[in-house]
Amino acid sequence: MIKSLNFKLLHGEFQISEGTEFSITSKNADHLVYENKGVWHIESDPCAGKIGRTIITIPSGYVFDNIQIILDRAILSICKINTTNIGLELRNSTAETDGLTAKYLSIRTARGDIRTNADVSI
Repeated sequence: MIKSLNFKLLHGEFQISEGTEFSITSKNADHLVYENKGVWHIESDPCAGKIGRTIITIPSGYVFDNIQIILDRAILSICKINTTNIGLELRNSTAETDGLTAKYLSIRTARGDIRTNADVSI
């Protein structure tokens, strides 16, 4: 059972949206996708020539233990998401969240821009 997410998203436009099950769809980009010990991993192909749009779907209403997302030269839009802990790292990237709920939130940027609508309780 998936309890956490670990994404390394490179060179493209990404959208995390709600649906009925875990899935990833992309026409132009390749990704390494696997589950290990309850963590769903997605890693983009590091080849900068494979820029594309990718939709990552998570089940609606799912509550995660931990989410770690690294963006490198990417654009990310995140749907309403609920987690205990979330870490976002942006490198030359842009991210936007809508309805993020977390107990702990960590954001690191190196030439990044983030807009978030978050409910964080400490």
